Amino acid sequence: MSGIANVMSAPEYMQSNGVDTLMDQAFTDMYRNGTTLSYLGPFSYDYYRRFGYEQVFENLKITMPFTKLARYSKPSMGRLKRYKYSQAQDVIGDLFASVNTSGTVARKTWWWKNLALWYPDDLLAVYYDATDEVRGYMRYAFHNGTFIVQDMYYQTPDTFLGLIHFINKHRSIIKILLLIQQIRILELIIFPRIQQMLKSKLSQPKWLESLILKSSSLIIQCKLIILSQSI
Repeated sequence: MSGIANVMSAPEYMQSNGVDTLMDQAFTDMYRNGTTLSYLGPFSYDYYRRFGYEQVFENLKITMPFTKLARYSKPSMGRLKRYKYSQAQDVIGDLFASVNTSGTVARKTWWWKNLALWYPDDLLAVYYDATDEVRGYMRYAFHNGTFIVQDMYYQTPDTFLGLIHFINKHRSIIKILLLIQQIRILELIIFPRIQQMLKSKLSQPKWLESLILKSSSLIIQCKLIILSQSI
C-alpha cells in the first residue's frame, strides 16, 4: 500500500496539467514497486475520481453540551494514567495495531513521531486493569472550552467507565464535548438531541439532508452528508 499526500503544483503550472503529470508518475512508480493499493484523503471526490479513487470509509463528529454526558462511578478496579501524545507508540502502540479497523493505515515509528509533531497539544489517557495490562486509551485535547476526544478504544466495561469518569472530572471547566471517529456515542449520552456530522474522508459535501436515527429507544436528530454521485 502507498499513500499520496500534499499534491500541488506551482501557480504558473496550474493550467498545464502539472498535477496530472505528478499523479501519472506516482502511479508508474507504484506499479513498478508492485503496489496494489493507494490511499489518500483528498479535498474533492470529483477531482480524484478521475484517477480511479473512491470512498472507503467515513468520519463521525459529534458535538454535545458537557451536561448531557452520562455520569458513571469510578471503577473499583484498575487505574488511569495520563501521558503526552509523544509517548503514544511506547504505551499503546501494540494495542492500536491489534484493534485498528477504522480505515487507518498501520503506523510505523516515523508516523507516530509525525503525529506528535503535528498535534503537540494532544494528550493520552491510558487505562490499566488490576493486573496492570493496558485495556484502553483515549487521545484528547482542549481547545477554547471544548474537550476534544480524537480517538477512544476500550476492551472492558471497567475501561469504558474509567475513561468516561475521567472526562466527567473536567465538567467544571469544560462546556462542550466534541467526539471524533468511531466512538459508541449512545453509551455516552443521557439526552438524545445532539449535533452530528457524518463527513466523508474523500469529499466535500454537495448538500446536507436531515435524518432521524432511532436506536435503543433514543431519537437522535442529526445531519447526514449525501453525495450527489452514486457510489
